[in-house]
Amino acid sequence: MNKYQSKVLVAMPNMVDSFFSQSVVFITTESLETVEGIILNKPVSQVKLNSLTSSETQKTQEEKILKNLVSQSSRLFFGGPVDFGTVSLLELSDVNQSLSFNEVIIEKNFSFFQKIIFSQNNDQRLYFGKSVWGRGQLFEEIASGDWLLKDYEPQIINMEAKNMWGYLIAALGIEKYSFIGEGGRS
Repeated sequence: MNKYQSKVLVAMPNMVDSFFSQSVVFITTESLETVEGIILNKPVSQVKLNSLTSSETQKTQEEKILKNLVSQSSRLFFGGPVDFGTVSLLELSDVNQSLSFNEVIIEKNFSFFQKIIFSQNNDQRLYFGKSVWGRGQLFEEIASGDWLLKDYEPQIINMEAKNMWGYLIAALGIEKYSFIGEGGRS
């Protein structure tokens, strides 16, 4: 059953989905029904947050603070479009052969979240949300050529986010400008 766990999904160059284009997703959890992961290379400042939080009409003070902080920190990343109220904490000092994330629910632990944001510890990253597929859905997306599956390489987590996808595409022997057409409209 652990076909995907602790591997990375690398989006193919023709992926047009706005959340997943040029994404590298580390698979964190795999069950009989779902596969979950965290996008490693999308700083939150590059993602349009309005589409993720616009369903609520009344914004709380915490949400306003959150939006302001998100646009300013280089340690905040977009983990995926599902469950955006959950943050996954990654301690870079603990990274060896695999990655381990600790989940924190923002509304229950807002003071903890603030402590991390205002800390000078650059060994911590926060990933908002996660990526979730039905088991069959991910299999179909891989089979149709939207994703490549690769073993996780510990050195990628220390790369600049903007270089991670290109490095993995090249390592997989893919020419990123040789694709015609679109893929990945999930």
